[in-house]
Amino acid sequence: MKKTWLSMVFIFFCAGLFAQNVAFDSVSFRKLYENVELLKRNEAMIRQLAQKQRTEDSLRIIELNGEIDKVTNRTNELSSRIQITAKGRYDKIYNNLTATAYLFEEMNKRLNTLQALTQAQNYETIVTQLNNPTDGSLGFSYQSKVIELLDKTIPVQRKSKGKFLEIAGALLKNPIVNGIVSLTPVVNIGSQVLSMVSSFAMNDDNIKPEHITNFKNSLGAYTTYYSKLNDATTNFQVSTSNYKVQINNLHRQLEDYAVLNLQEAGFRVDPKTEGTGTGEYLNTLFRTYNERGMIRYMDGLKAKFTTGSKIDYEKLLNETKLELINGRVDDVTQSYKQFDYLYRQYIAMIEEHNKQTIEIMNYAIEQKLSSDEAKVREKIEQLKQSSRKSVNDIKTSINILQLEDIAKNIVR
Repeated sequence: MKKTWLSMVFIFFCAGLFAQNVAFDSVSFRKLYENVELLKRNEAMIRQLAQKQRTEDSLRIIELNGEIDKVTNRTNELSSRIQITAKGRYDKIYNNLTATAYLFEEMNKRLNTLQALTQAQNYETIVTQLNNPTDGSLGFSYQSKVIELLDKTIPVQRKSKGKFLEIAGALLKNPIVNGIVSLTPVVNIGSQVLSMVSSFAMNDDNIKPEHITNFKNSLGAYTTYYSKLNDATTNFQVSTSNYKVQINNLHRQLEDYAVLNLQEAGFRVDPKTEGTGTGEYLNTLFRTYNERGMIRYMDGLKAKFTTGSKIDYEKLLNETKLELINGRVDDVTQSYKQFDYLYRQYIAMIEEHNKQTIEIMNYAIEQKLSSDEAKVREKIEQLKQSSRKSVNDIKTSINILQLEDIAKNIVR
């Protein structure tokens, strides 16, 4: 009985232990299962994250590849633009160098023309004639009027009269040498004559102060007329001299540009020999430095920098001095503007002097200096026509509109 009870206790005890182990194992299994499931979920999540990352990375890679493609395309585009820009710069320089050579060549021809001042020679001949105190083309002359008034107003003793008029005539003829007006103004001639009269008056009681005053007043209008002519002509001569200086300066400036451009383009330039004028020297240079010569030169550069069928304009510009030469475009344009100014200044000088001279000749009409007014009016018309012809000849020989068109082709 006791044995059976002990057996039963043992069985229950073992059953309890078994039950406890079984409970323990179920919990552990459940936890293990949960952990496994968690691991699976985590793995799935990790896989999803990994897949997402791979997707994101792939998208980023694609995006980066796209950016790279964009950069590549942009680089190609910029390279293409660089090529186009280089070609564009070359085309601009090509245009400017050929136009500059043409402009310089034509300016040289016209500077030679302006320097000669041949168009106004007939006009200047008339002006020189008018200023001559012995010229009587207007129906009077300063010389004749002085002699006439001396004879009428100064009562010199009969025995001295001949010598008196002879000395006066010598004074009046002194400023004229071979028909060319002396630099001595007419007013100085009048002063010399008055001094002579005063000297005679010291030794001749017949000559009174009122005689000298009467002579001076009577001669005054003629002196004023010739003095005005002298002043106007002197101003014209000074302006012409200054004008020639400016023409020479521009001509030398043109020479400097031509020589420098040829040297930087690689041409051999022979130095100007002593005694050779600027225009003559430039005529020699322009046998090479002309529009056709520049076209051949530029075309030769294109051939030199051509590989296959492609012209490397960037290399062409980098390895030559074309851009340096083209950098003087503003100077070239300024030279043309200076020429245009000098051309218009020459015309303005003639027109202004003509206007002043005609006003002075009208003064002669108003003061009734001539015994034949028609001669004065005829000379005025002759002077007007000569002035117009001179100006028209200048305009025709210079043809400023052609130069203007050439200059417009130069692009800054």
